[in-house]
Amino acid sequence: MSQKISFVLNGHQRSVQVDDAQMPLLYALRNDLGLHGPRFGCGLAQCGACTVHVEGKPVRSCTFPVAQAAGARLLTLEGLGTPEKPHALQKAFIEEQAVQCGYCINGMIMQAAAFLAKTKNPSEDQIKDALAEIPESAWTPLADYPADGEAQIAETTIRDKRLIVRRTRLVGAQAELWPDWRYFPFITNRTEALATVESEHRQHAVVELTIRDLKDQALAHFPSGRFNANSAWTVIACLAHNLLRWSAQIGMPGETLRAARTFRRRLLQIPGRVTRSARQWTLHLPTRWPWQGDFTRALARIRALPAAS
Repeated sequence: MSQKISFVLNGHQRSVQVDDAQMPLLYALRNDLGLHGPRFGCGLAQCGACTVHVEGKPVRSCTFPVAQAAGARLLTLEGLGTPEKPHALQKAFIEEQAVQCGYCINGMIMQAAAFLAKTKNPSEDQIKDALAEIPESAWTPLADYPADGEAQIAETTIRDKRLIVRRTRLVGAQAELWPDWRYFPFITNRTEALATVESEHRQHAVVELTIRDLKDQALAHFPSGRFNANSAWTVIACLAHNLLRWSAQIGMPGETLRAARTFRRRLLQIPGRVTRSARQWTLHLPTRWPWQGDFTRALARIRALPAAS
């Protein structure tokens, strides 16, 4: 049976008519009320793209029943600030160009806004003090870290928030120059095992690096204003990304995967020239070229691949 559910949304009294009271709040906000700030991501309350505030607390609206919002005060990204008068967080994200692809930016801002509302002006010293309190026995080594370094993870709390920390350092000859640990903390509301949360956080970082590479290539032409052109650039972006990545994986195995811009600058965008003599093609490369060895080894490995059957 259909029922009416009312709440205060971004300072205004609103209501929706729903057939299922267990319908996710996200559906009501987007489909019934036309809001575009909260977005559907994973659908499992993990990624945070759908985050909204309910009575001042951040909730994942993709799994939050709309019935539980009855009579509550709701705040979405649209209510946090406006284009004319953005919230301090929105302004900071714009000034620091922290938006990346933009899809999950809603979750980042809404989660950060809730944290700052509870923890006014968290200082760098607070983070450092929390890290210093972690005993050495609490650090767990990461077995899947590259051989030229080591990494460990641990967790603590800061103002009742779960703080997960990864620290890394170099080993071998390079460690004589940079022997100190480097710390990478992040705050989370997830309750799963430490290793699981930290591993998936690193996986998100890999996705963000891929997005960065794509935006540095064909996606730099978005939006073109023409649907067919956007479609073409998307295909080109996928082809270029896969070619670069597989060239690096096959041609230079065991090495740290470089950013697309670095790979292009060192191994592709080179002032070489091709000549033909006696029915034989010759590629002339620059003299004293610092990446000549990388190029010739990568080219030899790729040319040695068996032909497709």
